[in-house]
Amino acid sequence: MMKTGTVQLGNASLHIGYTQIIPPTKRGLAREITEFYVPDRHRNLGEGTRLLEEVCGQADDGNIILILMADTVKLKEFYEKFGFKMIQDGNNILMARQPKGESNE
Repeated sequence: MMKTGTVQLGNASLHIGYTQIIPPTKRGLAREITEFYVPDRHRNLGEGTRLLEEVCGQADDGNIILILMADTVKLKEFYEKFGFKMIQDGNNILMARQPKGESNE
């Protein structure tokens, strides 16, 4: 089972929690990623990429949908590399990623 809480790899960290946009009876099937942070001096060194790869792998193993918000087009494009798809556009772009092996239809 995918644990909730803060996950850290090197200088990159993020928080995984249950999302409030999913009904309580279905929350075991999805997690929300928030507070994804890499200090400026450690960006573009692959730490955030490795952390997100690790979290996506855990989600795949647990058959968990991941949900997050991207507040810039650059972040949206970064998350798309990991299989996240935009499900709502706006000031903050809502994105979701189905576990590998699940239909993307």
